[in-house]
Amino acid sequence: MSKRRITEQQARRIREGRERSHGLHESDLANQKKGLVLAHYGKAVAIWDTANNVPVFCHKRQHLGPLVVGDEVLWEAPTEQGVVTQVLPRRTCI
Repeated sequence: MSKRRITEQQARRIREGRERSHGLHESDLANQKKGLVLAHYGKAVAIWDTANNVPVFCHKRQHLGPLVVGDEVLWEAPTEQGVVTQVLPRRTCI
């Protein structure tokens, strides 16, 4: 099976993500909020916003892999729906 080619937009997002991960700026962190995964609905998840104590419906980035209930995540809300951008290290496992 041949490798899947990525679009220019995907390549740009990958470059920006690598640049951001190597040097996180305070402005990048200011846009992100901490949350806890409450439920998983296919490509979307319900997140508990720990700062405001309200549930938020978010989509997840495709490169994050599987999320499970109880995962701590960083998310941002560029529009009315949030986007999970990063999964924090797990502290427990079954």
